[in-house]
Amino acid sequence: MMKNPAYKTAPLILTLALALLAAGCGDLLKPTPLQVLILDAAPPDAPLCSTPLPAQIVVNMPDAHNGLNTDRIAILINQRELRHLPDYKWDAPAPLTVQRGLISGLRQSGCFTGAGSSADGLAASFRLLTDIKRLHFLQDEGFSYPAALETRLELTLLDAARGRVNGQKELRATRTLDEVETSALGSAMEESLRSLMREAAAWCLEAAKAAGRERD
Repeated sequence: MMKNPAYKTAPLILTLALALLAAGCGDLLKPTPLQVLILDAAPPDAPLCSTPLPAQIVVNMPDAHNGLNTDRIAILINQRELRHLPDYKWDAPAPLTVQRGLISGLRQSGCFTGAGSSADGLAASFRLLTDIKRLHFLQDEGFSYPAALETRLELTLLDAARGRVNGQKELRATRTLDEVETSALGSAMEESLRSLMREAAAWCLEAAKAAGRERD
């Protein structure tokens, strides 16, 4: 009866593989690490308010759905298929990036005596809830590079003491990419976040003032 030669070659293949790993060639089997794009989403320094409202606002970690709860750079193809850009990622997941931006925008607006996350130990007067509906680049099939960044956030301001919704707001922004370069992705995201975070701070102020009038 003939013997199956595979039984003889299998140990040899395993031995060679172990030898390659021992020699340091195992690095060839590792996936190439993604390059990180670091964002600076801090808004302009000019404050919106000269006198802050005597209230502190806690920004909850935003919710993100449909493939957006990740540090990967989302690309929407033909408004239908969500993919992720190969080779690159953001320096933080989208929810954390948006939360940092909102906190920074609220602090630099000068409209509240305090703004931060739940970990900052604030005596919260209000809580800001955020739902990330869109935060991805738009690209048409057949093109090798995205044409624009689309962002849509749904904000809810909650009375921390009474658990009552004080207002809801949808923020939208679209940024066209002027360059076919990776740096243009980061620039578009930074500009979009700066604009939306400042708009969010102004809306939070108006909603908080309206809540104060209702209490009176």
